[in-house]
Amino acid sequence: MARKKEVDYFSLFVEAIDFSIILGDMLSDIVKQYSPSFCENSLPEILNVMHKKEHDADTIYTNIVYELNVAFITPIEREDILEIAKSIDDVTDAIEELAFAFNMYDITKMNPDINDFVTLLNKCLMKVREILVEFKTFKKSKTIRKLIDELNELEYEGDNMYRSTVKQLFATEKDPIELQKWRIIYEALETSFDKCQDLGGAVENAIIKNS
Repeated sequence: MARKKEVDYFSLFVEAIDFSIILGDMLSDIVKQYSPSFCENSLPEILNVMHKKEHDADTIYTNIVYELNVAFITPIEREDILEIAKSIDDVTDAIEELAFAFNMYDITKMNPDINDFVTLLNKCLMKVREILVEFKTFKKSKTIRKLIDELNELEYEGDNMYRSTVKQLFATEKDPIELQKWRIIYEALETSFDKCQDLGGAVENAIIKNS
């Protein structure tokens, strides 16, 4: 009987985060093109594609869970593999939810500072990918801890951006409905930053436990 090929969980992590990056790029395109005509003619189809991509990412997570249930030996602790996979899934979900929020809350005009938020979010996503690529050789890596520190710095920048923007929002927005809409969207952006940091933390915990 042929021996089953060993599952490369580390490659699956990278494959999963690549879907997050795809959604981040699509979110950036939405923000840059946002207009009433774009919302009417293009946004629904883009959101549909994003949802399909998110479903493809879910398939990777489901596959990881299945393989963990049947695996005899794993390269690191099972709970660490599951935690990292779940954290990646949370990142992807957060980006999809953010994109859908623009449509759900009937945003008619994009605030200019949203582009700065999304640009920073995409930097976080690329940094997370660097971490996951390096994670495969974490026992020999000389850079992975530095990469995690850099991710934390990006998240800290996102926190500061969120606080100052929300303060400005409450100081200047007089329409209570618009204020509520944008407060929710800024919170969704901040949540996306947090989910990236949580993923970095899951990797860091795995390194400590498995070194």
